[in-house]
Amino acid sequence: MNMRKRLWAIVEDNTTRKGRIFDYSIQALIMLSLVAFAVDTLPDLSPAARSFLYYFEVFCVVVFTLEYVLRIYVAENPLRYMFSFYGIIDLLAILPFYLSLYLSFDLRFLRVVRMLRLLKLTRYSPALGALLDCDLHKVASRAAAVAMTRPTVQQSSDALIDGSLAVTPVPSEAPA
Repeated sequence: MNMRKRLWAIVEDNTTRKGRIFDYSIQALIMLSLVAFAVDTLPDLSPAARSFLYYFEVFCVVVFTLEYVLRIYVAENPLRYMFSFYGIIDLLAILPFYLSLYLSFDLRFLRVVRMLRLLKLTRYSPALGALLDCDLHKVASRAAAVAMTRPTVQQSSDALIDGSLAVTPVPSEAPA
């Protein structure tokens, strides 16, 4: 068996022991990277913790990059994989890191793109994969509705916090 077929058996075939270990390792790393992402948003982290999280992110990106390159290498049709749903998600999961290395403007908004790593889990979970089978029009319209109501909710919560919107209880009628 040549190298490409042996790698395919590990990367794409989760019925083998090595394939399951590969899949579980990637899944665990995805989850850990999402937890690290969440922890990194905490305001009062020590410099040592921030440094650890940065190097952990570098480690994750290296592993996810190797996974992406391996999937391209073992694919029967590499371009088809690269432009497939999973190929695009795999690329978008690592792209913000590489962009931040070479571009000098503020890329904090790209950190949210890192959350796309969660979509990488749909490859391993039939339940999450079922999300892909839903009607995209409904998903888009719901996302638009959430996006339109978010500013209103944010403004209301800001008003509650600064006291400009007082919430007063409505007196109930006394029983007769």
